[in-house]
Amino acid sequence: MILDATLITLLVGLFVILSPGLILTLPSLGASELIQLGVAYNSGENHACASGAVINGDPICDKATRVLVSGYTSPLATVVHTLVFAAVLYLLPNAIGLGRFSQTQILVFAGAFLALSPGLLLTLPALSLDECGSDGKNIVDTIDGNYCNAEHATGKCATCSSAWRSGETSTSAVLVHAVLFGVVCYALAYNYL
Repeated sequence: MILDATLITLLVGLFVILSPGLILTLPSLGASELIQLGVAYNSGENHACASGAVINGDPICDKATRVLVSGYTSPLATVVHTLVFAAVLYLLPNAIGLGRFSQTQILVFAGAFLALSPGLLLTLPALSLDECGSDGKNIVDTIDGNYCNAEHATGKCATCSSAWRSGETSTSAVLVHAVLFGVVCYALAYNYL
């Protein structure tokens, strides 16, 4: 099967829309996961959500556990989004008159979605230290308790700005991974499916 431009656009569009952390993250990260990541939100009163084990309704801390546009991902969230991706691939093309993908094609494309989701295995481009320490995504370094900045690249700060298994995502990372996803899907369909 050779994917035409319409099907490639559909696959890439679904990849972008369903990438965890960009628009939606289901399930959202819990307090314990945020603490493991070293996530904190500074409300101006030197208050860090990651300093305690429980998030107690503070609006700044609640922002860290939100479902919408969080910029975080986890293995569980990636699996859930992959299952939704597979379900949409099963239902949508036929509903809009493009025919059906075979079960093998759906499994292969869903596997590519899982492997190429930013933050699970790889994030390209990785977040910069400034992005890790920015107002929207403050990372507390567990070594000395400081927020990440361009001069501070140890502990959690180094993890946040790493390309490997960071659990972080961004708009630019999703777009780069979407292009790679489109190329991989086309190559797989052209050569094997």
